[in-house]
Formats: sequence, structure tokens, C-alpha cells
Amino acid sequence: MNKIIVVGHPQSGWERLYELLLDCGMAQALPSRREGFRPEQIGAMLLKAHGVLPVQQVRSADELQQIAVAPVWQGLALDLVLANMEQPLWGWADVQAVYLLDYWKAQDPQTMFVLVYDTPQTALTRHAVEHLEADPEALQAKVKAWVAYNSALLSFHLRNPERSLLVHADQVQASATHYVQQLSARMDAPLQLPGAAQGRLNNSVTADGVLDGVQPVLQTETAEVDIVHADTHAAAQPALQGNALAQWLAQQLLQEHPEAQELYAQLQAAASMPLRVQQQGTALLAGHDLQQQHYQAWAAFVAQQTAMQQSAARLVQLSTTLQDRQQQLQNSEQENALLLAQLHQVQEALESHYQQSQQQAKQLAELPKLQADLKSAQEKAAKLQQTEAQLKKELQQVNAKPASTELQEENDLLLTQLHKVQEELERYYLENRQLKAGGAKLHFQSKPTYYGAAERVKQQLSYRLGATMIAQSRSVGGWLRMPFALNAEFKRFKQDQTARANQKLPPIAQYRDAHEAERVKQHLSYRLGARMIANSKTLGGWVAMPWALLGEAQAFRKERR
Repeated sequence: MNKIIVVGHPQSGWERLYELLLDCGMAQALPSRREGFRPEQIGAMLLKAHGVLPVQQVRSADELQQIAVAPVWQGLALDLVLANMEQPLWGWADVQAVYLLDYWKAQDPQTMFVLVYDTPQTALTRHAVEHLEADPEALQAKVKAWVAYNSALLSFHLRNPERSLLVHADQVQASATHYVQQLSARMDAPLQLPGAAQGRLNNSVTADGVLDGVQPVLQTETAEVDIVHADTHAAAQPALQGNALAQWLAQQLLQEHPEAQELYAQLQAAASMPLRVQQQGTALLAGHDLQQQHYQAWAAFVAQQTAMQQSAARLVQLSTTLQDRQQQLQNSEQENALLLAQLHQVQEALESHYQQSQQQAKQLAELPKLQADLKSAQEKAAKLQQTEAQLKKELQQVNAKPASTELQEENDLLLTQLHKVQEELERYYLENRQLKAGGAKLHFQSKPTYYGAAERVKQQLSYRLGATMIAQSRSVGGWLRMPFALNAEFKRFKQDQTARANQKLPPIAQYRDAHEAERVKQHLSYRLGARMIANSKTLGGWVAMPWALLGEAQAFRKERR
């Protein structure tokens, strides 16, 4: 059972080396059996228990020393190993494991360490990419942290050359096959480099532009223009890594830190896979052609300025386009408001037409009844005409006979009856004309029809007072609150009466459902309220109020039975 632990500075690019091992056949470490901790979690717990700083906060080599782990923590590593017994080759990567190199080494003699380092210039450029800042104190602290971290890696490798590989991240990407072969020879592990992994490594190297020489100026311009369209951090990374100006400036900053350059030289000398000078090409790390370096830095600066000008022009164009879009949006909102107002008007017109059509439908429904009334009036008129003709005939017969007192009285009586018949006939004649005129223009000239007689009765003071008495009589507390409730209901009635002062409604007798009003007046609520109003007009009525109300309730129950 072999395992590999990849340890490297946070800015060294150790991630690509770890992914390469996974592609070549190494399995990821399974969590421990009992607690389910991953190796990184176990390392974090040990660092916290011993009170050490995270590597991102280390500023000197004295702060980064190997931890002497107490025996009480040994069970965590043992449980992790037992969980991965069935895997022939497994491992993990952890930048914080630099504190625990001796600890993990003592756990298993078959553990191999891959120690990853990179140039100090790369640490500066990647720090700028991650934080987008140029604070002098922060840059100095970053260089000191790089020195402390890589000093710990170098010290462990010199003490354990047979258990570790000290490799340069860029050299591994350039010679992945050699890297895998060294690990396989050291561990007798089933590692094999697939074609897909090699192709991805080649693409990664070309994209970074570190081993293929200085990145072309066109790529720098593209990265700068992409700042307008993408995230600033993501677009700044290709603009700094492999950029001639950035590398030259980083080299100038490192002139103030000779200890970093000296440590990098020691790492190159002791590394299992150092970065070969011939592969650096025209990179600024060697420093053998100062004039060429200055020219490349100036070209990169000019390209960046050009890209910035293009970006500014693009921003101005985008701002103009945005203003045009905002103006169009405002115009669209005004048009929408106008259309909405027109829609409301159309909706109101439709509602008015609908109400008119409903009223006309009711009038048309009453037309057969009016026609029947007209026919009945015509029949009565015809009968009256017959009666009138008969009376005239009898009157002529009487006038032809000799006059006498009795005959004269009968004559007067018949004449009186004839006048009455004529008056009634004229009345029926007028009604007949009105019915004919009303039937011809019913849905245009008919009077409005009113409904809701029962509701009008319920809004009267007598019904509302009686309903309040019934509602309050259902509990002892209601009986006690009844005078106040009646007073409040009286005030509400006055307020409603004031609010409806401008409404002119016809008498209840003219409502189509006037019979409903008579039915509601037989309710106990209306009768109690009417009795109370009647008794409240005199002092004696107030005294006899309880007995009067009780008598009204008993009479109501008796009628119901």
C-alpha cells in the first residue's frame, strides 16, 4: 500500500501536479472510518491543537517548524490508513502539511512526498492576481513567506532524499513522463501517463506562456480587452503570468531580497527535477540578456496601454448604448401607461354596455305580462261598450213611453249609470293607449326597476336595534353591555343616514320585491326594534319597556307555533 502526499507553496502551482497523479492512476484518499475525516481535516485539527499559524500568515522560518504530535492523536492517522487499506496507491495534497512532514513520514515507511516549488517571481505575480494590490509591506511579507515555506521543503528533502521528490512545477509540466517515471521507480507504483493528461499539460503550459517563451503581445491585448466583458480577477491572471513587464518588475523587486534568490538557487541545485535553463528560453529568470528583457518589458507596457485605450473606448460606447436603451425604456413605459389608460376606458365602456343589456333583458322579460294586461283591458273595454249600447237602447225605450214619476226616477238612475259607464270606458280607453305605447317602446322608455326592499327594511333603525338586542341577549356579559351596544348602533344609524342623504330612492311600495319587505317586518328583530322605538316616546313607555319587549317576544313565539 503506497501513498503520495503533495506539498507545495500556495502559489507554486501544485494543483496541476496533483491532478496529474490522479490521471496517472493514484486514487484520492478515502475519509477515515470512524469520524469520516479527510486527511486535510486531520491536518487542520493537529495544527489547531498545537496552536500554529496557517502558512498564509507565516513571515519567518522560525515560525514554520515541524510539529511534535502527541501520542493521543496517533489514532486519527491509523484510522485513515485502515480506511484506505484496499487501495494499492492513494494520496492527497495539502499546503498546510509542511508542518506535518515528519509526522506523516513516521506513520508509514511507504509514504512518498512530492515537494513542489516555483520561482519567487511567480509568487509575487500570483499574489497580485489573487489580491489585486501593490502594497509594499504585503509584497515583502509575501517574499518572506515564500522563503520560509520553501526553506522547510528544502530542509526536509535534504534530510529525506529517498522519501521525497523536490520538483519544479514548470519542469513537471514540461517533462511529465520523466516525473511519472521517477515516482514509479521510487515506489514501485502502478503509475502510467495517459495521452489525455499529456495533452492537457501541453495546453496548460502553452496557456501560461512560462515555458514557451514570453507570451505574445496579442495575448496580452486580448486579456486586457476581456476585462470589460469578464471578471477582473480572471482576466488579470493571463495578463500577469508570463507577461514580460510583470516578470521584469518582479525581478527588480526581488533585488531587495537576495535571500530569496539564494534560496531559489539552492532549490535548483538540490531538486530532483529542477527547471532546466535551456527550457527557460527568453524568460526573464536567467537575466543573461538585459537589453532584450528591457525591450520585451517596454513592448508589453505599450500593448497594455493600447489595450486600456481600447477598453476605455469600448466603455464609452457601452455607456452611450446604455443611455439609448434607457431612453427607449422610458418611452416604452410611457406608451404602456397610455395603453393601460385606454384599456381602462374600454373596460368601463364594456361594463356600462353590459349593465344596459341586463336592464333591457329584464324589460323584455316583462313584455308578455304587459301584453296580457293590454288584452285584458281591451276585453273589458269591449264589454263596457256593449253595456253602454244596451243602456242607450233601454233609455230610448223609456223615453218613448209616457212619463211618470217612477219612470222618471228609473230614467235618472239609468242616466247616472250611463255616465259612470262612460267615465269608466274613457279611463279604460286611456289605459289602453298607454299600454299600447308602453309595449311598443318598452326597452327604451320603461321606468327603472328597483329591487332590494328587504335590505332597505333591514337598514331601518327598528330592525338594527332589534338585531342588536338579540345578539347581546345570548350571554350575561351581553345583557350588561346592551345599553351601550344599542347606543352605539343608534350612532352608526345616524352616520349612515347622513352618508345617504344625497340618495333619492323611491318608496318601498314601488320595488318589484315589495312583498319581501312585509316578510322582513314580521321578523323578531324588526318587531322588537319597533316596540322599543314606540315605547321610547313617553316616560311611561320607558318604564314598561321590559314587559313590552317580553310580551312582543312571547307573541312572536306564539305566532310561530
